[in-house]
Amino acid sequence: MGLKIVECQQDEQFDMFAEFFMTYRKDIYSTYDIHLIIQIICDAFVNSKIILVLNQQQNTVIGCLVYHVDESNEVLFIEHVLLHPTYRQTLTFMIGARKTLDHIFAKYQSIKFVQFLAEASNAYINNMSSKLALKITSIKIAADQRNLYVTEKERLNNLYNRV
Repeated sequence: MGLKIVECQQDEQFDMFAEFFMTYRKDIYSTYDIHLIIQIICDAFVNSKIILVLNQQQNTVIGCLVYHVDESNEVLFIEHVLLHPTYRQTLTFMIGARKTLDHIFAKYQSIKFVQFLAEASNAYINNMSSKLALKITSIKIAADQRNLYVTEKERLNNLYNRV
């Protein structure tokens, strides 16, 4: 399957993101109510960049990533990653992640570090995260514990370039 990486810029793309995020929100934020999810979506629209991963043949969303880069353009902070359940634990996930990161790293060539959060109670996500990065702390966000992970861009590139 061919994948297409699209950074949201048009209303139709933001609509696709919001619909996808609302549909699978419980997969990453199981305890959040609808009000908090809407706040997260609105915050992403205003303060972050949103990337859609599309099935190129059907032009349907199979994943999304929300991120921002710090003022020095050296730290990429991945706020949210969500993948359609059909594609989890597949090679499609790895290929989509690599293409998405390649897109971001081409746009922000001075990035040195990548940071992301994982719900502390989600053993699967933390196991996967620990293979990509080092857990540096645990913080409380909206009544949930989240683990903060960090890795060097080059280490992450080396892992994904094996795919």
